[in-house]
Amino acid sequence: MRTLLRSIALALVVSSIVAFAPAPARAETETDYGIKLTLLLDWLRRSLTWADMNRRSEALCQMGHEIAEEHVRIASRMTPPTAWRLVHPHLVLIAENTERAFDACSRSEISRFRVHITQARNELRTLEGILVHLRIRLRQIPR
Repeated sequence: MRTLLRSIALALVVSSIVAFAPAPARAETETDYGIKLTLLLDWLRRSLTWADMNRRSEALCQMGHEIAEEHVRIASRMTPPTAWRLVHPHLVLIAENTERAFDACSRSEISRFRVHITQARNELRTLEGILVHLRIRLRQIPR
C-alpha cells in the first residue's frame, strides 16, 4: 500500500511539473531569423570596429558595454529555424565576446580586451564560413 501511495504521489508531482512547465519556444521563420541575424551581425561588426578605435575611453566603452549586454540578451532569446541551428551558437558567442571586450575596455584591461575582440572576430569568421557552407546568403545593409 505504501509503495502504491508513493507511486501515486510521484505521478502527481511529475504531471504537475509537465502541466505547468512553459511551452518550448517556437522557431522563428527563416525570413525573420535571417533579418534579425543580418541586423545583429551588422551592429556587432560595427561595435567591434568602434571598440578598437575607442579603447582608451572608459566612458565610451561603458556605454558600448551597456549596448553589448542588450545584444547578448537579444541573441540569446532568438530561436533559429532548423536549417540555421549551426549558425546560432556562433552568433551568441560573437555577442558575448563583444560584451566582454567592452567590459574589459571600460575597466582599462587592454590585454583582456584584445583577447575578447580576437575571439569575437574568430567566431564571426566561423559563422560566415558556416553560412557559405549552408549556402545561406544574408541581405546586405547599405552603408
